[in-house]
Amino acid sequence: MQFSLSYLISIFYIILITSETTAFSPKRPNLYIWLAQNSYICDPTLLNKRTHRFLTPWESVRLRCSCGDPLATKSACGRKHGNSNQKLACFRLPDPCLREYAVIFEHGGNRLSVPLPPSKPHRIVTAVRKTVTTKHSQRTPKIVSTIPVGAVLRVKKVKEKL
Repeated sequence: MQFSLSYLISIFYIILITSETTAFSPKRPNLYIWLAQNSYICDPTLLNKRTHRFLTPWESVRLRCSCGDPLATKSACGRKHGNSNQKLACFRLPDPCLREYAVIFEHGGNRLSVPLPPSKPHRIVTAVRKTVTTKHSQRTPKIVSTIPVGAVLRVKKVKEKL
């Protein structure tokens, strides 16, 4: 009994250590979904290249166009602007888009499985600042009325007459 319990604990400990040190690369999504979600850096019209547009996720599934692995070919399927009946072609991905895609999905195996703990401050705090309250900060704000002053004076005069 003692042997099996220590054996199970050691197996559990080994699994725990290896699972913490081994990070799995994130699963690559459909390239065209990723292009649509990151259109702020992946849209070729933003770089004044109005010659083509990349396929939408729906078009990519329907038309079954493939330019291969985007990390290897650095391209994706698209169409020339203005002509939806034109044949599909492979167009180069914009550099910022390709860099972002490569950072996330090419080196995913080197990522940490959990974030690093926050680091301690490098400087030593020697004095604590006191917050000084002044009379100005203790004042209550004035209430601003939208009623004209003349109307208020007339109401006071009417009350005095009664």
